[in-house]
Amino acid sequence: MKVQDLQEHLTVSLPQLFHCDDFGNETFRVRTPLLFPNGDVIDVFVAKVADSFTVTDYGDAADWLDTRTTIRRRSPKQRGLIEDTCETLGIGLENEQMVLRDVNLSNLVDSVVRIAQAEARVGDVWFTTRQATKDVSASGLAVEATVNEVDRWLRQRRLNVQTKVEETGNSQKTWSVDFRASSPTRESLVFVLSASSKQSARNRLFEVVAACLDLGARPVENEQLSFISLFDDTHTAWSSEDFELLRLQSNVARWSKPEELEELLEVHS
Repeated sequence: MKVQDLQEHLTVSLPQLFHCDDFGNETFRVRTPLLFPNGDVIDVFVAKVADSFTVTDYGDAADWLDTRTTIRRRSPKQRGLIEDTCETLGIGLENEQMVLRDVNLSNLVDSVVRIAQAEARVGDVWFTTRQATKDVSASGLAVEATVNEVDRWLRQRRLNVQTKVEETGNSQKTWSVDFRASSPTRESLVFVLSASSKQSARNRLFEVVAACLDLGARPVENEQLSFISLFDDTHTAWSSEDFELLRLQSNVARWSKPEELEELLEVHS
C-alpha cells in the first residue's frame, strides 16, 4: 500500500474526531479525541514497516507521566499499573514505548484505538495514585479525629477499653481494630468508619467487611464477642447500601446517634 493510500485509509476508517497527518519517514500521527488529565492531546503513531505496520506512542505516555513526577521516577505501584494496562490490552512495552508490531491492515484501526486507550489509562494511573495519596491523608485525619471522639465517649461510660487492638483472623491475617470494649457480660470489637471521599469510603468499607468475615470465621472462643461498625455519618461519603452491606457482617451504629452504640454495647449485652 502506498503511503498516500494509507493516509486515506486511516482518514476514512478511524472513528470520528480522530485526525491523521503525515509525520515523515512513512509514519503517520493520529491525533485522538482522548486527553491526558491536564488536557494534553493523546497521539498515536503508525509506521509502515515492509508489508505490515507498527503502532506506537513513541514513549509519549511514559514521558507525560515522568513530567508529572517531581523526582521523575515512577513508583513500583505506578509501574505495576502500567504493565497491567499493557498486558490487559495485549500491548508490548519496549523501552518505555507502548508498541504493537506486525499489524495488518484489517486490524490497524483497532490497534490505534488500543494504544490510545492504554495512553489514557496511564494518565489515569497518575490521577488515581495522586488522588489516592490525597484521600489517604484526608481520610487519615478524619478517622483520627473521630476515633479520638469515640475514645472519650467510651471511657465516659466507664467501659474497659483497649485501642488499636491487633486481632488474628481465621486466615492468620492480623487485623487492626479501633476498639475492644468490654462490659460485664460482653466484649465488642468496634470498627470506626470515617472518610472524606467516596473512594476512601469504599476502601474502608471493604476493609471492615473483610475483617469481620475473617475474624468471624475463627473457632468460637467467646460467644459474647460481637462486631460493631460505627459509621461517622457526619460525612456524606456513605450510602444506604454501605450500611446494609456491613449489617450482614456486624451490628451497625451511627455516630450522629450515639445512643445506638450505647444500646449495642450495654443494653443488648
